[in-house]
Amino acid sequence: MKNLLKLLFLTLFVTLYSCNKDDGPSIIPTTLFTQDRQFIEADEQITFTNNSTDAVSYTWDFGDTKTSNEENPVHTYTTTGDFVVTLTATSETGDQSTSTRSVTVGERWVVALGVESIPFEDQNGDPWDADNSGPDLLFGFTQADAETFSPYNITDGLDVQASDLPFGGTLPPANQEILTDEDWAFIFIDNDEPLDDLNQSTVMASFLINPVTVASEKDYSDGTGTFVFESLGFSFIIAFEIRN
Repeated sequence: MKNLLKLLFLTLFVTLYSCNKDDGPSIIPTTLFTQDRQFIEADEQITFTNNSTDAVSYTWDFGDTKTSNEENPVHTYTTTGDFVVTLTATSETGDQSTSTRSVTVGERWVVALGVESIPFEDQNGDPWDADNSGPDLLFGFTQADAETFSPYNITDGLDVQASDLPFGGTLPPANQEILTDEDWAFIFIDNDEPLDDLNQSTVMASFLINPVTVASEKDYSDGTGTFVFESLGFSFIIAFEIRN
């Protein structure tokens, strides 16, 4: 009889313990994460730092068909686009919560030009204009193998003097282009009279630059960047934005 009572007591204890465990409070995780870059170019890496609490496992969806179960993953995007990154955190009770952030993977769009210096004489030592009034600058850029391009006047028809330097500004929307991973020609022209006839103008200098692989300063938080080029007395800054 005593053995039977012990068995019944043990069975009741196990049953109560199991019920209390199953009916215990849920643990809802807090899901948070940060990323070291907001705007990147294709084939660049982005590092995610997991700041979640009360979680035992994680699932990352990077928005490009790729996923990960690492706690702090590093991911490479190979195509351009706007991607939503989702982190799902799971607690020991199986409860889940999610958090999302965005990543923009774009290309370099040239948006502005700054001219730091130009020579006021050609390679023969002669002034660009016979009256020594200074060049009326046109500036343009195009793929190196392109047959034509459309320069624009960066001085509003005025001759440039040394006292005018440095100067610059935003490019007209029609001149804002995607800078591809190849050689581009960046061209300075002295626009002589008549101003609407480029045959009467003089190419001051043309520089071949790969605007993607050239050493650049980039701000990965807002997608802006610049690169500087100096040669033959010319010094200029190209500003770009990383966007789709």
